[in-house]
Amino acid sequence: MFRGRYFHTLDEKGRIVLPSSYKKIFKQRKIDKVVITCGEDKCLQVYPWDEWLKTEESIKNIMEKMGDIPSKIEDIWTRVEDASTNIQQMLEVRKRVRNFALKFFSDAQECNVDNQGRFKIPQELQQIAGLTKEVVIVGFLARIEIWDKELWAQHYNSISQTHEKNGQILGFGI
Repeated sequence: MFRGRYFHTLDEKGRIVLPSSYKKIFKQRKIDKVVITCGEDKCLQVYPWDEWLKTEESIKNIMEKMGDIPSKIEDIWTRVEDASTNIQQMLEVRKRVRNFALKFFSDAQECNVDNQGRFKIPQELQQIAGLTKEVVIVGFLARIEIWDKELWAQHYNSISQTHEKNGQILGFGI
């Protein structure tokens, strides 16, 4: 699991060096490839290859479960008059899931990790995330997030204001 936040810089080639604690994890798990995609709030999500495969499978399973909705709609619609609201809600959820998956996978790019724990962030993804030279690498359980330093400061300030309340809602007793 990845945790903590680290302040780093992108080199002139757009590469980033993993923090030493992350390098150890990569070495132990023999990870030599990551997948980078766009995340929420303009960050990049970096998945070690093994975690990416699990994520793909999870999203695929969700999509397959929702795949039967359109084929059954006409039949349901003709039998149950007041079902139209529920059907429309199901269609809206299906559309949102599909659009999420479409963007998530279309932005995804495989990157090799070298022996020094570096990988190149594709220029397109750097631009989408607004990455400049200074970045913050954030551990987030099975993945890593990469943030522009200024954007991270704003986001961290925002989430810090609701941290205690959110912890109580989730039952963490913070």
